[in-house]
Amino acid sequence: MAELTQWFPTFDWFEEYSENLNSNRRYRKSSKGWGEEFDGDFVFQIDRIPTDRHRIQEFPDDLLRLDMVPQHVWNDVPDPLERDLRSKAGDRPVYEVFDVMSEEMHEDMPDHIRNLLYQARELFDDNPTYDRVPDKISMPLREALPPELESLLRQLEEFVTDDHQAFAYMAFEDGRVVEIDMLDSPDERSHGFKLSGPYSFWREFIEGDDTIVETVLAGDLQPEGEMVFLLEYTDALVEMGETAKRIDARYIF
Repeated sequence: MAELTQWFPTFDWFEEYSENLNSNRRYRKSSKGWGEEFDGDFVFQIDRIPTDRHRIQEFPDDLLRLDMVPQHVWNDVPDPLERDLRSKAGDRPVYEVFDVMSEEMHEDMPDHIRNLLYQARELFDDNPTYDRVPDKISMPLREALPPELESLLRQLEEFVTDDHQAFAYMAFEDGRVVEIDMLDSPDERSHGFKLSGPYSFWREFIEGDDTIVETVLAGDLQPEGEMVFLLEYTDALVEMGETAKRIDARYIF
């Protein structure tokens, strides 16, 4: 299992999920033969991802800390100024840096770095919803963001559709995951099965105690495909659900 906490529902989360499935002996034993004589590929469909109902100021502060910005941002900053800034504001969000800068520090700051800090403050003052951030952020500011934040924003931009959905595809051979992909629509790749439901239900399932069978029977997540195969491989499907629960995940919504 990877050491990083993964954001759901990003490619990173599904990548770790596939790795954990393939290393799970209980799952591998119960999934033997899955997809050998039928299409066992899956699409996981997450609906109602609320990118239009949450705003950038809701991002966790630990993603915005000054000391998390890429090292290249500091290359043109005088060493004494960098040390002073890190000491005074390293654990604060980048858009609050001006609040702790003295007039002398402000004057010593390279113009392009000062401009990036102004852009960051203006962006957070504007406080757009997540789906509006790509239109509000300049490329220089994007390149100066902390890597985890930039990755999260990019994946929300690339993988969440205008209809607030995300589609993760996983290909299986003899129960083993051999490919994962994020799709623009569920019909982009041929698949035998789909599991779909609102983002809130997916999160509730992953964080909760119910098995995948209980969740499906409750109608929270909806399966599509040949039910005879799902019933035959019930133990494997239950273990798929338990494996998802064991990922150290974070949720921005």
